[in-house]
Amino acid sequence: MSEEAHPWPLCLKILSNQVLNMVEKDARKVKMQTTSGMRNCVLVKMCGDCNPQIRMKRLLKQLEIETERYTFITNPEEKCRLLLIINGCMSDCVRPPEFDGHIIIVSGLKVDYVDCIEKEMVQRIFTLLDRYSDG
Repeated sequence: MSEEAHPWPLCLKILSNQVLNMVEKDARKVKMQTTSGMRNCVLVKMCGDCNPQIRMKRLLKQLEIETERYTFITNPEEKCRLLLIINGCMSDCVRPPEFDGHIIIVSGLKVDYVDCIEKEMVQRIFTLLDRYSDG
């Protein structure tokens, strides 16, 4: 009797990956719900990325990875006291809405209208977030 590879290990691996993905999504939802209204919640608005001078999604990902002090949220219904607007170029097409809090604007290679090289943008944004947050 020849030994054939049994499909169960592969099936279990696929199933476990699907379960992990569901758990990660639920954890992100819980994190977003529990941070709503907190001082370290940062609402993020991004332009359509039609003429980018910077990699906006990469910038946001770096911000999320490099800190646990702030939670970055894109749902405009969330109540945050900090707003980060990321424009990919100097056109500055995303205009600040009426907002009861502090606004930081990234426009291409400028952070709050001050020139900044791309590799220093994350630190500059954190400096401003720390300045404007209550803690």
